[in-house]
Amino acid sequence: MEYELLDHTPYRSFQFDEPKRRAKRQRAMNIPDEDRTAGRPDGQMS
Repeated sequence: MEYELLDHTPYRSFQFDEPKRRAKRQRAMNIPDEDRTAGRPDGQMS
């Protein structure tokens, strides 16, 4: 999914979004999916 987004996402945007994706992956290690996505579906991290 990430690489698919890369194809039609400007590099500048990718630069700013990647740290957020990384933080999201880190949180995924400790937080269950139910809690992680409860009020924050993918794409609403702006």
